[in-house]
Amino acid sequence: YLLPLYPMLCLLAAWGLLGLLRQASQSPRRWARPAAAGLLVLVVAWTAAWAVAFTSIYRQLHPRLAASRWIFDTIPAGATLASEAWDDALPISASVRTQASRYTILPLPVTDDDSPAKVDALVAGLDRVDFVVVSSGRNAESLVRLPRRFPAKVRYYDALGDGRLGFDLAAEFSAVPHLGPIPWSDAQAEEAFSVYDHPVVRIYRKGERWSADAARALLQDVDWPAVVRVTARQVSRAPHLLELPGPRREQLL
Repeated sequence: YLLPLYPMLCLLAAWGLLGLLRQASQSPRRWARPAAAGLLVLVVAWTAAWAVAFTSIYRQLHPRLAASRWIFDTIPAGATLASEAWDDALPISASVRTQASRYTILPLPVTDDDSPAKVDALVAGLDRVDFVVVSSGRNAESLVRLPRRFPAKVRYYDALGDGRLGFDLAAEFSAVPHLGPIPWSDAQAEEAFSVYDHPVVRIYRKGERWSADAARALLQDVDWPAVVRVTARQVSRAPHLLELPGPRREQLL
């Protein structure tokens, strides 16, 4: 969302660096001009290196397209795939000459407020699917930042990742900036990049260890009265509020 500002920011940075170089040229200190020139060269070289590394993303197949091709090539028709609410469902038909309609896509209620009913619905959905497709970190990396609001989801993503839920990582797709052989991670970039531009896609296959009862027991093991419907902004501004007794906490929030 800030991309339209980038050209102006680049112009301001260039104006500042040239202004610093002009001032350094008039300084009586002998080291001032070489230092300013060195800073200018360093900034330009670093920016150019990052630009070359970043454009390497677009010389790779988009992770969602790569994941879609893997699904079409690997998963038989008729399988049921879980997708996440508020995120793109895979596979994408445009990725190859075939149709996503050959699969059943089942959305999972990951973004609903945590509750026993949500856990029951989530487990019921998982019991029906053959694969869980996490097409970006939109939910997995945001909901876990609110553990008092989404304690069951924190458990869910932890158990999904380490296999305790009964699903195993079958494939992972990503496009990481590279400068030659050197990867240059931008995993902490804003959502425009980490969710849309080049997300990390993970596909989990249901294993023989899956048990609906075990999954329900794992995800329901939560102190439900302590769950707080709080926003990330409220947590960042006043994290101590979460430790107050329920009525007083709700009044202040």
